[in-house]
Amino acid sequence: MASAKEYFRSRQNELYSREYQQNMQRHRKRVLTIAISSAVIIILACVAIYLYNIYRTYTDYVVVNEIEKNENEVASYVLMNDLLVCYSMDGVSCYDKDYKQLWNQSYEMKKPMIDICGSYMAICDTGGTRCYILGEDGFKGEVDTQLPIKRLEVAAQGSVAVLLEDGDVNRINYYDRLGTLLAENKAPIEKSGFPLDISLSNDGLKMAVSYMSLETGSVSTKVAFYNFDTVGANEIDHLVSAQEYDGAIVPEIEFVNTTTAIAFGDSFFDIFQGSEKPVERFKKKVKQEIQSVFYSESYFGMVLENEGNDPYLLKVYDLTGKELLSFPFQMQYNKIKIKDDNIYITNDTQCMIYNLKGKLKFKGDFKENLTEVLPLKEDRMIIVVDQAIKTIQLK
Repeated sequence: MASAKEYFRSRQNELYSREYQQNMQRHRKRVLTIAISSAVIIILACVAIYLYNIYRTYTDYVVVNEIEKNENEVASYVLMNDLLVCYSMDGVSCYDKDYKQLWNQSYEMKKPMIDICGSYMAICDTGGTRCYILGEDGFKGEVDTQLPIKRLEVAAQGSVAVLLEDGDVNRINYYDRLGTLLAENKAPIEKSGFPLDISLSNDGLKMAVSYMSLETGSVSTKVAFYNFDTVGANEIDHLVSAQEYDGAIVPEIEFVNTTTAIAFGDSFFDIFQGSEKPVERFKKKVKQEIQSVFYSESYFGMVLENEGNDPYLLKVYDLTGKELLSFPFQMQYNKIKIKDDNIYITNDTQCMIYNLKGKLKFKGDFKENLTEVLPLKEDRMIIVVDQAIKTIQLK
């Protein structure tokens, strides 16, 4: 009798276990189905949002914030991150998104020259000897070069490089954000050439200089790279690498981020990369003459001469030199900027916005004298007109 009870008990447990396993399998399948369905829905939603953002266009705008300005005031406007910076011959001011003044630095300059990188800016008078270093919270340091300043560059941590005028000598000084001289470089123009442009890497440790030389009636350019860290300390004049261009002029050199610099010639561009000693990675010639260039930390582009009804051809590249975008346009332009994945083409009254897929996102005529367009994000920007500064939302 006990054996029969044990048998039935064992059989019952077996059936229960089998039923339990079947229930567990059905539960797992149900959970897996729900998980897969949820993942598919999320992926489809992300794809839909992505495609919506790419192909969405704007036809109008609304003003979400506005401040009046003196229409007779001669001032320029730039962004330091998303803070508005206004500078003129009398001083420089910084404003938050609500146009509340955060700080003001007064000075007297005839032709102020400014550079911004990250949360720092440097400003000086062209040909002057004093340079102010400022951050998001105001004054940080001051430099007295004692020699006229021809160019200046600031890095993301506030260090500043200045190209100075010193007769027949090229002189470049490098300062920290408090104005302390860290390094200096000088060489006779006869030996190094005439400096056309300088650029400082975002980390402030590397600098590029474009030198033009004329020898026996032939023009040439040398792009030299200097390192102000321990690597450059072991080299003569901190020079760590250089590239020669016979028969060519390189009027612009730009460190677009910490490790990548781009040299722009009249009919070519050259990409250099390196965390310590930048070297040439990619060079490309273009058939048409380069009219203007623009860049961000991730992309760069240029406007070329174009034949036909559209006088301009715009091209955009990534930092490997791969062409991402090419299209002709005919609007007479003053400035071209690239922010995130959008290109802003502006003139005195109009603005066109393209994305990197070549989609025209917005084309508007503001019917006012458009002094400046400062992109905040794809659908929001600051415009400066004669009598006001406006934050607008595209719709």
